[in-house]
Amino acid sequence: EFTEYKYNNDATCLQDGTKTAKCSRCPETDMITAENTALGHEYGEWTVLVQAMCETNGVKTRKCNRCASVEIDKVTALGHEEVIDEAVAATCAETGLTEGKHCGRCDKVLVEQEVVKALGHEFTEYKYNNDATCLQDGTKTAKCNRCDQTDTLTAENTALGHEYGEWTVLVQATCETNGVKTRKCNRCANAEIDKVAALGHEEVIDKAVEATCTETGLTEGEHCGCCDKVLVKQEVVKALGHEFTVYNYNNDATCLQDGTKTAKCNRCDQTNTLTAENTALGHENGEWTVLVQATCETNGVKARKCNRCANAEIDYIAALGHIFNDGVCSRCNELSTTVEYRCEYYFENANGGYEIDDAETKVKIGTTYAQVNIEIINREHYFLNESQSVLSGNIVGNGSLVLKAYYKLERMTVTFIANGEKIDEQEVRYGAKAV
Repeated sequence: EFTEYKYNNDATCLQDGTKTAKCSRCPETDMITAENTALGHEYGEWTVLVQAMCETNGVKTRKCNRCASVEIDKVTALGHEEVIDEAVAATCAETGLTEGKHCGRCDKVLVEQEVVKALGHEFTEYKYNNDATCLQDGTKTAKCNRCDQTDTLTAENTALGHEYGEWTVLVQATCETNGVKTRKCNRCANAEIDKVAALGHEEVIDKAVEATCTETGLTEGEHCGCCDKVLVKQEVVKALGHEFTVYNYNNDATCLQDGTKTAKCNRCDQTNTLTAENTALGHENGEWTVLVQATCETNGVKARKCNRCANAEIDYIAALGHIFNDGVCSRCNELSTTVEYRCEYYFENANGGYEIDDAETKVKIGTTYAQVNIEIINREHYFLNESQSVLSGNIVGNGSLVLKAYYKLERMTVTFIANGEKIDEQEVRYGAKAV
């Protein structure tokens, strides 16, 4: 029974405080909300975070003296401060401006000044400047009627033309190429260039040369006696080549290399030696000598030598291979790593007999004499019968090792009650019937 509640003085700015009462009959207490006791924020002075501009508001803030609450508000934009931009009069060459306005605080254009086009020059009276050259017309000049600007134009058809002197030869003409001659204008630096016609060739006969066995010949030709240019090219006559017919064997064959045969040219003293095909003698090898004996797993090495040359032939003796007897090699005592052993699993049935589980039974591979263990498996309502099982053993080379795991069914106690009294109690296998 709670009657007298006392205020706990624990209100915050936003949250009501609490009040507590003690039960009039026991030490138990009860705490409830003291409605409408929240204090509200007590803010300090405003601080400007962002200054107001002509067109944009600023930002100000103030903080509660009791909690971390922060209030944010705007500072109203200031508005523009107008300044007059005076008009500028246009001239002949430069544009003018109309009157405008801008803000004296932020420089924003409030009334844009419009561009007044330039007036342009006014030229009327042109006077000839007497400055024509051989190729270029002279000029005439006028002054603007409004300012001191002048304008110069071409005085059409006032060019004087060239006044040339005598020709001078710069490059002499040859048999096939034209020469070059030049003459200079008496008024300017201009030079006129023209060709001097080519002279033509002076023909000379080039005699023919006969070919030999090894050297080429030449047909008759022609060249110019003045510039040495070939006018009729001398064609190359192929060398006749040697003529070899009768070859004599030189009896110089070796075990691996054919011998040679030699003939003399029918036209000159040159000789030619060729390979006498299929005359190599071949090796005459002696008996094999064993250098490295073969083992069960590694090849051996044997060699034999030629009776005619220093050549030695080397060959491999094939590895003998293991002969395993009960998992042990009879030649090198190596243990076999591929011996099979069997892992069988037997499970008790409701009648107390054991049945093999073919799905769990596995044939595994191991090394002769190695100790192995059967894998213990878990099956609901069964437990391992270690006394009857063969859980480990050493692998026998003939593959006869069999590991066996026997699993018994869980036992349950069945109690018979009649008229509230126990009349019998039996221990039965899980899944079997009590009698």
